[in-house]
Amino acid sequence: MRRRASWRLLILIVTAVPCAAEVLTPEILIERVRLHHPVMIRARLTAARTEAERLEKQGAFDARLKGRTRYLRYNSSSAVGAVQKVLESSFSVDFLTRYGIAVSTGFKRAAGDIKTPVSPTGESGEYFLEVTVPLLRNLGENPKAAAESQAFLKESLARLKVRRTELKLLEDALKRYWTWVGAKHKLAVEERLLQLARERLSAVENKIRSGLLPRIDRVEADREVQRRLGRVRKARRVLQKSAYALSLFLWREELQPDGVPEPEQAPSPIPPPRPLTLERVEAGKLTALTRRPELRVLKLAQDIAAIDRELARNQLLPRLDLVLWQGWQTGADAIEGPVIKAGVQLELPVLRRGAKGRLRQALLDLANLNAQEKQTLRRILIEIQDWASEIQAAYDRYRAARDELRLARALEAGEKKAFDLGDSTLFLVNRRERASGEANVKLIDVLVEYHQAVAGFLAATTELAGETPAAQNGNPVSQAISPPIPRLNEPMAN
Repeated sequence: MRRRASWRLLILIVTAVPCAAEVLTPEILIERVRLHHPVMIRARLTAARTEAERLEKQGAFDARLKGRTRYLRYNSSSAVGAVQKVLESSFSVDFLTRYGIAVSTGFKRAAGDIKTPVSPTGESGEYFLEVTVPLLRNLGENPKAAAESQAFLKESLARLKVRRTELKLLEDALKRYWTWVGAKHKLAVEERLLQLARERLSAVENKIRSGLLPRIDRVEADREVQRRLGRVRKARRVLQKSAYALSLFLWREELQPDGVPEPEQAPSPIPPPRPLTLERVEAGKLTALTRRPELRVLKLAQDIAAIDRELARNQLLPRLDLVLWQGWQTGADAIEGPVIKAGVQLELPVLRRGAKGRLRQALLDLANLNAQEKQTLRRILIEIQDWASEIQAAYDRYRAARDELRLARALEAGEKKAFDLGDSTLFLVNRRERASGEANVKLIDVLVEYHQAVAGFLAATTELAGETPAAQNGNPVSQAISPPIPRLNEPMAN
């Protein structure tokens, strides 16, 4: 009994120990958004639907098995009033090629009083091959072949749209993520300032009781505590709000929403920025020009419109079809040699307004897509350059904010030392502390803006989520900009 009770106590102790929350890194966030976010799942389902649509268009070229048996009882044409009876059966395999050629091959048999409208086939039936060849319209370019070609292009287009959706979603998720990380660190700054104010209030009360400070200093110290307490509560609300916003991107398998991230899951410290070189920007532009989904979507849209154009041009032609039939009869009453049927079918449209209208639409679509491609190309290059400028500006601001924080902390330390020596006031000490805190918060804001700009740059160059070889070698977010600069506690660069 004692041993069993010991085991129960051990289980209770083990289960009561809280598990450390997993640090939510940008890489973990990216992976979870890509795999489980409903927007991504819906985009992949839409792409899968285009695969089904392509399969439907391919069905136009499936072989079809046809069979028919019928019994005929009709009035004789040679002896009016006499009843004639025929049993007719046929079986064939029909299929259409992508060049527009229709092929039918099979077997048929007609037995009985063979007269019109049924032709005799011989006692053992007739094997036949029928071919219909378009000579002008529908040769090569025909509606069914065009629909299949366009279905393949639309399938590729849907996959590109998935990628475009992914890049936009990941960019938004990372921006929310860094806002949440910054809010957590700014709360830590405010909590530290509140702790210092409370410690100073206790020290001031002790000095007042010892007669070293006037009583009014307690009011000043207490006021500062209340001031900083309000800032802490505000910072907590900002952190909570940013956590709620980030949770909208956190999902698990089977469309199960994940919980709101805890502050302990935010990484610490915030990674320092890295300068962006001109070579890195130009490489990003080249990558975007070859892999940006918008440009590839426009190229596929041009290919689709080009198919419409060629089809419309073909439909302007008259329809001239060559029909060939060759059969072989077997058994009694069969004729010697092949059964041959040959001929042509001609259809000549008069106004051809339908085909002319479709051709005009296709040409206008191509002109529209060409203009849109040039506009999109320029927008992408400007967007990348803008993000690069944002990153460089954030990096320069970071260096200035880092120096400002160093100087603010030096002033704070000097003011505290002067206060301990009786050469300063509590009011000035509080101001120096607040100045240091504000400089620290400014530094955090700059870091957040920098990482958000990096996310925008990687999304603009399509390198987000590891599409490029450089990103596949490691962390695409933290290794995107190089080389690194020293941390705060290391010697600073000039």
